[in-house]
Amino acid sequence: MHPPARMFHQSGQEDLGLRGTISPVGHGTRSTHIENGGQAGLCPKPLVRSEGHQMNIHDHTAFQVSSLDQAIEFYVGKLGFTLASRAENAAEQEAYAFLVLGDLRLELIQDLRHPAHVKPTIQPPYCPHLAIQTADMAQAVARLEETGVTILRGPLEIEGEESWVYFCDPDNNILEYIQWYRKK
Repeated sequence: MHPPARMFHQSGQEDLGLRGTISPVGHGTRSTHIENGGQAGLCPKPLVRSEGHQMNIHDHTAFQVSSLDQAIEFYVGKLGFTLASRAENAAEQEAYAFLVLGDLRLELIQDLRHPAHVKPTIQPPYCPHLAIQTADMAQAVARLEETGVTILRGPLEIEGEESWVYFCDPDNNILEYIQWYRKK
């Protein structure tokens, strides 16, 4: 378990048409799109009640990586994230970092006990994946191409509704840029 998460405010990020909305998917969960209106930085989410308990809607999504240094370089240099914190958890033998893009917080975890990380297999339907909303798909795809990011499929489109593209990080963690024309 990691220390309690802190809220960070980051400004001056390259826009890239991204609007800080996410679809965390993983560990058998289904996709949920959360929109923040394009504001930079992290804002606390309103608390909701579920079976009598108060909880935040979403805190962060985590990916396992083989090299924390290389993963941070990828997410910061190619996707425009900002490094918020980095630490090691000696008890769990993990190194981890929190990165921020809009209201999205991504945790990268490197297992220090087993350095030979086995990359997940990439195959349709490209799940689990982290979806990041963009206001300009053409600009987002152009940025992926110019920075040498591996595009798995797309951009694809459902006319009048949405367009999306799947891509991956160097550890085969799958991401998606999505542009909504008519949000469902």
